[in-house]
Amino acid sequence: MQCCFKGPNHIHTENEKPVQKNANDEKSIENNSSDLYARIASDTQIQSMLKFKSLQFHLSVILKILDDPQVSGEQTSAGRREVANAKLTQLREGGVEENELVEDFVTRVLEMMEERN
Repeated sequence: MQCCFKGPNHIHTENEKPVQKNANDEKSIENNSSDLYARIASDTQIQSMLKFKSLQFHLSVILKILDDPQVSGEQTSAGRREVANAKLTQLREGGVEENELVEDFVTRVLEMMEERN
């Protein structure tokens, strides 16, 4: 039995069936993501940029924010993503900690994501 949020007088009809996730759709999303990550990792421009210690440092800080609640001060993954996004925004063009290499890296990743669509 499912719990309804609409109130005690609401009656479910047969037309109101819950949306079920299709396992094939989830696998397709995972495969597309894996393909994209592989393309990004094998891209010569990305590989060249990742040789720079400053970019490695900034990306490692963002990963620590995402992985460690003590670093971000956030217990939820959504909260840690917000903090990581704020940090990335600060590192991008116009941000307080603007870093040209981070901007180039993000721009290239976004270009590759758009090419996929």
